[in-house]
Amino acid sequence: MECKMKANRWFPIAIVISLLAISCTKYPEDAIITTNFKYYTTKDLYKYIPRDSFINLGENSRKKKILEFCKEELFLKDAIDKGYNKQSKIAKKLNDFKKTSLINIYFEKTVLDSFVTEDTLRDLYEKFKKVITLRHILISFRTKMGYSKELAYQEAERIYQELKKGASFEKLARKYSCDKKTADKGGLLGNLTWNTMLPAIRETVYSLKPGDISEPIISSMGYHILKVDSVTERELPPFEKYRNFLKDTFVKTNLRKIRKKYREMVNLIKFDYDITPKKFAIARLTDYYGRKVKSLRKEGEKVDGIKILKLFPLNEVLITWKGGKYTKKDLILKYEHSPKRFLSSLFSPLSLTTFLEEDVVNDLIYQKALRMKLDTTKEFSSRYEKFFRTILIKEYRTNEIVNSVSPDDSSLFLFYQKHKDSLYMEPPKAEVRVIIVSSEPLAKEILKKALAGENFEKLAEKYTEIFKSQKGYLGYISDKQYLNLGKIAMQTPPGKVYSKLIPYGKSFAILKVYQKKEASPYPFQEVKSKVKADYLEQTRKKLEENIFNSLSEKFKLKIHWEKLNV
Repeated sequence: MECKMKANRWFPIAIVISLLAISCTKYPEDAIITTNFKYYTTKDLYKYIPRDSFINLGENSRKKKILEFCKEELFLKDAIDKGYNKQSKIAKKLNDFKKTSLINIYFEKTVLDSFVTEDTLRDLYEKFKKVITLRHILISFRTKMGYSKELAYQEAERIYQELKKGASFEKLARKYSCDKKTADKGGLLGNLTWNTMLPAIRETVYSLKPGDISEPIISSMGYHILKVDSVTERELPPFEKYRNFLKDTFVKTNLRKIRKKYREMVNLIKFDYDITPKKFAIARLTDYYGRKVKSLRKEGEKVDGIKILKLFPLNEVLITWKGGKYTKKDLILKYEHSPKRFLSSLFSPLSLTTFLEEDVVNDLIYQKALRMKLDTTKEFSSRYEKFFRTILIKEYRTNEIVNSVSPDDSSLFLFYQKHKDSLYMEPPKAEVRVIIVSSEPLAKEILKKALAGENFEKLAEKYTEIFKSQKGYLGYISDKQYLNLGKIAMQTPPGKVYSKLIPYGKSFAILKVYQKKEASPYPFQEVKSKVKADYLEQTRKKLEENIFNSLSEKFKLKIHWEKLNV
């Protein structure tokens, strides 16, 4: 489609060219958001918020999500234009993330993938579909004769033999099961799925057919005899959409095995690279560091861990491996700007040895990951892009919005004056004394005396069982305090005793109101911290919207709401 524009003679040429460029820009049909630097499709939006979550939101919530997505994209663009991504602290965070992320991906490729195979996940998916109506008879380890796994097993085996001979499962469950919640229901646990079932019995249950009864199975609770009543199937999302959930579930279920495999991998790396901590050098360093910190703390002086290390006269080798070594100076150079975990390991030889071994292993794994080109994989790119976006937007908000607002006392007072009648009002209150007793007959007798005009303070001093030290005096209370006492106090005229007993937990209260205070603003100094918090919140929010509106104009933001059904 040809783009045409008839320019008036007085239009400056630059403006004409700019308008022509904007009006002639073509975007794909599936573009839902456009700017003068990029267009976005639903695919881009669904990276920010998963499709299933987005389409299930109400219209207003969807609109908010889209606007927040646009805001963050414009903030990201402006942050890059202003060079935030070139700041040294951002570069360090990105490098640290790259290393951590590649180590995790290497672990997933070398350890997790040996456990979590495609067949494993599909098998788990089929198991998740099944809904099993299950009964059990539980024989606890705790018997009348004390704690005994052997006696529990003997009892469970005896019951199992009865069941094999045709005895009713439901009757034996009612008679013998130690699970009192299900015993009366014939041992019925209900409809269970893989993830709602006790892990110790899962595999056995899923191997049974309807009507089958298992041999005694041990768990932390005792011995279970299981019976499957029925098996049905439920509908699940497609396998690919369920994959991540299945993987997370499998990992949690097999955490012990996975950790063992990881330790084996680490030990193999230690062996292959001959990682050797120098125990005497480590002992000398930790001994010096510990004594120095103790001395400084005793004298009340500030502890600067890196400074202490620099003062240590020796620069011995602390750990070696094939192709490398670490001395004290190497570690100072590496951790001077982020020393927290390193310094915390310096209080014992064992802690420092563990830290050094982990550090070397992680460095070696990182190098392996780079050689495997894991930094070119889709997994890494996706994680890195998400992290890059997050930290850059966070840094941009901090500098452009959060740190740009710093009110002085006069600004806060003006804000307080403007909003004191809506935000900083002290609610109306009543001055109250109560008498609280647990006996209803006694409470009725006291109420009668109070209504007859007897001295309420003396009655409270004599009888009240709660708030005894202050003779039942509660001071000024609002309608939302002390359960229902505050509400009733606000309904009672000044100088009067409330004419009825007031239930107060398991006790009864008699209440007298002395005088009342009308609602009024809190003094400025009393609410100054809240005023500041409210001022910062409102001002920053307004500033953020102003920046967004300005950037929307600058980058020619357009949202095609009609394509989003919003």
